[in-house]
Amino acid sequence: MSIHKKPGKRGTRYQVQWRDSSGKQNAKRFLTRKDAEAFQSQLNLNKYQGFLPSKEGTKIRFGDYANRWQKLKEAPAPNRKVSRPRTIKRRSEILHLHLLPEFGKQTLSYITTGQINDLIYTWHKAGLKPCTIRNHLYVLRPILELAVNEQLITRNPVDGVEIPEPDEIKRTALKQMEIQCLLSEIPENSRAFVVTGFMTGMRFDELASLRIGAINFENKTISIEQSKTESGLRVIFLSDEE
Repeated sequence: MSIHKKPGKRGTRYQVQWRDSSGKQNAKRFLTRKDAEAFQSQLNLNKYQGFLPSKEGTKIRFGDYANRWQKLKEAPAPNRKVSRPRTIKRRSEILHLHLLPEFGKQTLSYITTGQINDLIYTWHKAGLKPCTIRNHLYVLRPILELAVNEQLITRNPVDGVEIPEPDEIKRTALKQMEIQCLLSEIPENSRAFVVTGFMTGMRFDELASLRIGAINFENKTISIEQSKTESGLRVIFLSDEE
């Protein structure tokens, strides 16, 4: 394994040469020696662990592979929960606004844990909240995990990154007078929707998807049959006041 200086018309490039697990010679060029050394360090670690990246992993760009992952994620399949349109839209926004500008043109095997840590620091300095950064990583991790499972890379570089702790969520319950003031400003045809939310603690999505058949007037219960999580599927018991 070695780094070679390669002068050219567009300037000097630095080429890392190595042999993969099958003994086949491979090479990859970088704009700076620092990038070449970082890649070589990752190769040395993989070699120590008994792994080396496949030839395909050094050729496939992250942007192309992320598009493939998206299509697989959104395709109907047995035992796979279908993503909601809002989830698909948000996932696409994270990819195109935050991940593809950074990694889109890089090959899968070039992305390192150090790069991701640097990106997390950049996001933090730009004012992104820890929960937002975690959401970005929740999209990045499964893309690279698929590449591991398809033997394009030997490990997921997201493993080992310093994930910021989420901010403490502070919630303040409205007082009775505040609730009355709020209800007085809501149109009458929407008031029942808001009152039900106040009295039951249901989420907006749960209220929006609520159907009349889920309400048992005799037993005074509401059955939540659509929720983000399985624990959200529940029966809410109503008091006489509600």
